Amino acid sequence: MSFSVGGTTMNNLSAIYHESLLAQCAQDPGAVQDALRLRYQVYCLERGYEDYSRFPDHMETDEYDDAATHVLVRNRSDGTTVGTSRLVFDDGHGLPIRTHGSRSVEQQLARTRQLNPSCRIAEVSRFAVTRTFSTLMSQQQSVMVSSRHVTMGLVALLFRQSWESGVTHWTALLNAALIRFFTRVGIHFQPIGPVINHRGARQPVMASLDALWSGVKAEGTALARLAGQLVEADAGRSDPRRPVRGERRGPAPMIEDRIA
Repeated sequence: MSFSVGGTTMNNLSAIYHESLLAQCAQDPGAVQDALRLRYQVYCLERGYEDYSRFPDHMETDEYDDAATHVLVRNRSDGTTVGTSRLVFDDGHGLPIRTHGSRSVEQQLARTRQLNPSCRIAEVSRFAVTRTFSTLMSQQQSVMVSSRHVTMGLVALLFRQSWESGVTHWTALLNAALIRFFTRVGIHFQPIGPVINHRGARQPVMASLDALWSGVKAEGTALARLAGQLVEADAGRSDPRRPVRGERRGPAPMIEDRIA
């Protein structure tokens, strides 16, 4: 049984990333700048979330970027960045979600730390996939590539980077469209507070990484296989799942490359 999103049947996601898209962690300043430029394109010019005049260098930034790991998806044929997101680690710098002043969010974060003293919480934020995606992708591709494939690649990389960084929990502030998409691929977050008006209605959510990954495996989505297969071109590691900090290893994905 295949699963169609955005008019495209996503039954061979790994092949799409082999042929048409490239998923990478931003491991050097140039790659980070590429992510920030795309955020300027999406957040300032396409969606109007931020005032473009605040960023004369055409890179949308905030105070959390230095405490974050940035991930990108590029058009493999020319290297153009078409999607980005980031993980912000709660390592003494605070999380973006806390700036909205929700008492429920603060209570849930504190409760999670109390129940799991060794937990490491990271916030998934700044999802950005350009609306001009279709014009940036080569017309010579043998398979149709959609913006939803880009989102899947970003999420797969966020899983990988979380495993490698010892992250145990994700929190996020999601709109209804992202919640629906995540639910369809087996990612089930739990609300941790009332809906917040931030660039439209946003739901604060949270879940353990183990629970999220169990949902992905149970759904049998191509996301599971892709997360296990993604290897950054410059990583230089034979085992892409080997945690760099040594304290955590994600579950080995053994799921068929399909969306069921």
